[in-house]
Amino acid sequence: MLDLDLAAGLLTGLLLALTRVAAFVVASPLLARLVPAPGRVAVTVALGFALAAPVEPAVSLPGLLVLATANAAVGIAVGWLTGVLFQLFAAAGGLVDLTSGISVSSLFDPTLGDQAAVYSRLFNQVALALFYVLGGVEALVRGLALSVEALPLDGAVDPQPALADVAVDLTSRLLVLAVELALPLLSALFLTEVVLGLAGRLAPQANVFLLGLPLKLLLALTVGGAALALFPGAMDSLLGSIADTFRDALRGLMPEPP
Repeated sequence: MLDLDLAAGLLTGLLLALTRVAAFVVASPLLARLVPAPGRVAVTVALGFALAAPVEPAVSLPGLLVLATANAAVGIAVGWLTGVLFQLFAAAGGLVDLTSGISVSSLFDPTLGDQAAVYSRLFNQVALALFYVLGGVEALVRGLALSVEALPLDGAVDPQPALADVAVDLTSRLLVLAVELALPLLSALFLTEVVLGLAGRLAPQANVFLLGLPLKLLLALTVGGAALALFPGAMDSLLGSIADTFRDALRGLMPEPP
């Protein structure tokens, strides 16, 4: 009978761990769109077995459903919050595309699930490569392991108002970081607009619009390396933000002490 109870506890813990990891994988923009379906299944199964812990076997079916819902909520919260900042690279590229006029060449990008022009695709792919090289996957795995320690698989979940504050703060930081990342190109393009405006006033007979479009395209292509040089530092800051976001999100899901 002891062996049967232990097996039941391990099986319950495994199911709850798989639920948490599966919700994390589905909600995370880093994994849901960038990793193919077989890879997502493999990640879910591997991390589920790694994070599984024995749970009290005497759990009724309604109690098991409640625990599964709580673990799914934890996975969705930490998955979305830790992945949303990664969108800053595509947002920065979108600003450059829009300012330089390259956005007219937008194509469908399956990694973003939306239409993206040249710099949106370039920034996103470069950031993805740096994410894997600099240990971004390890940071996500450590965060999931931390979530199991902070919020056990059979523990209670009580979302706090601070969780909404974390989401709002991440969104505002995303916009600020995207502008900072694209600032070298945006500054050059702004100065080009000023020069073209002055040229239009000094030589009204010249078609400044026809001259400005290829000039801005050429400038965007030649100065693009300046923005790419900022990517390693931005990615290093992003990885640190992921760890902080895990902690803030878990604090926002913990029940308040009595």
